[in-house]
Amino acid sequence: MSDVARPRLSQAAGLPALAAAAARSLGGVVIGGGLGAAAWLVVMQDGYQRGFFGRRWSDQDFASALGKLAGASQGIIRQRGFYVTLVVVAAVMVLYGVVAHVLASRLPQRWQLHALGLGAFVFLLWGLVFSPIVSAREPSEKGGVFGIDAGGTTWLVALLASMAFAVVAVRIYRLMTDEGWWIPGRRKIEASATLEAMGVGDAEKDALTSLELAEELREKP
Repeated sequence: MSDVARPRLSQAAGLPALAAAAARSLGGVVIGGGLGAAAWLVVMQDGYQRGFFGRRWSDQDFASALGKLAGASQGIIRQRGFYVTLVVVAAVMVLYGVVAHVLASRLPQRWQLHALGLGAFVFLLWGLVFSPIVSAREPSEKGGVFGIDAGGTTWLVALLASMAFAVVAVRIYRLMTDEGWWIPGRRKIEASATLEAMGVGDAEKDALTSLELAEELREKP
C-alpha cells in the first residue's frame, strides 16, 4: 500500500468515530442543557413566587425580564423568556463542551468540580451581565448588580439556581459524551474483571454452578 493511501484510509476510518462523538456531544447539549434550564427556571421562579417556605425570596421575575429584553409583547412575555433561556443555555453548554475538550489535560476530571466551575460562571453571568442590563433597559423589572434592586436574598436564589443548573447539566453531559456509557453491560464486564483480578471470580462461578446443580437434583423425582 502506498504512503499516500494510508492517511486516506486512516481518515476515512476516523470519520464514523468523529460523527459518533459529535452526536454524543449534541445529545449532551440538548438533553443536559434542557433539563438544566428547567432546574434553573424552577428555582428562580419559585423564589419569585413564594415557593420556598411560603416566603418570597426575590423580586426579580426572571422569565418576564428576559422575555421583555427579547422584545416580547403582552401575553407571551414569559413564554418568550423560556425560549430565550433554552437558547442561552445551549450556547453556555456548547462553550462548556469546547473548554472541557480543549483543556481536558489541564482540568480535573471529576464532574462535581466541573459543575462547581460552570455554576460559578452562570452565577457571574447573571449577576454582572443580565441583572444590570435588566435594570437599565426595563425599568418595570428589578435587577442591578447581583440583583441588589430585587431584594437582599435575590443573589442567594440565583446562586442556588446556578448550582442546580450546573449539577444537572454537567452530569448528564458527561454521561452522554462518555463513549463507554453507551456500551451494554459495561459495568458487568468491569465487575467480572475486578473479581477475577481479586482471585474470587472463578470461586463465585463455581459456587453458582454448584447451587444450580443442587437445585436440579431436588427437582428430579
